[in-house]
Amino acid sequence: MRPGRETEIMVSEANGKAPPISSGDRDLQVYVDLRSPYAFIAKDRIRGLARAFDLNAVWRPYAIDIAGAYGADGARDARELRKVKYLYMDARRMAAPLGLTIKGPKKIYDPTLAHLAMLFARSAGLLDAYLDRAYERFFLRDLDLEDRSAVLGVLEDCGGDAADATAYMAGAAPGALAAETRQAEEHGVFAVPSCLYAGELYWGAERLPLLRSTVAERLG
Repeated sequence: MRPGRETEIMVSEANGKAPPISSGDRDLQVYVDLRSPYAFIAKDRIRGLARAFDLNAVWRPYAIDIAGAYGADGARDARELRKVKYLYMDARRMAAPLGLTIKGPKKIYDPTLAHLAMLFARSAGLLDAYLDRAYERFFLRDLDLEDRSAVLGVLEDCGGDAADATAYMAGAAPGALAAETRQAEEHGVFAVPSCLYAGELYWGAERLPLLRSTVAERLG
């Protein structure tokens, strides 16, 4: 990350704002939802791309509208049920070669707590560890994203302080999370994983090769 960028992010978050989006050739915005199996699968590939080109990657939470896309719990019609069944079959197929386990969640969870914790992890320099643990545990059905103590437990396992996290999540984080959502949608984000690079949006792991070629072309 370029010099001063971490400080810029911390100042924005402390004031309940989303870090500004930079659109330089080495700036990459990455949008994920802790409930998304596809974001889980793409996570390490995006990290690898950022490392390969020395990009300033800022990881940002974005809550997708699962009920809108796949139907609400207990109210899905036959077509929506087929879509959900296929989604997790597809995700497991892609996850298996990576050694990842994906079990379909028992319900549609509210990701707010987990995303507030993600902002804390980002501000505390614990983001990679938090994403790794939270994703793995959620898709093993070992993490309830709506259980505050469980989410704080993930942060503690990453080296975070539960009291500091609790204070942050009750203070500046809700405003910062709302600002992240507004800013994402202003830039066209509607699903995850999404990467924003040089003013253009790349949705889905299948578009990472295109993103890689674009980055390579711009950086020479």
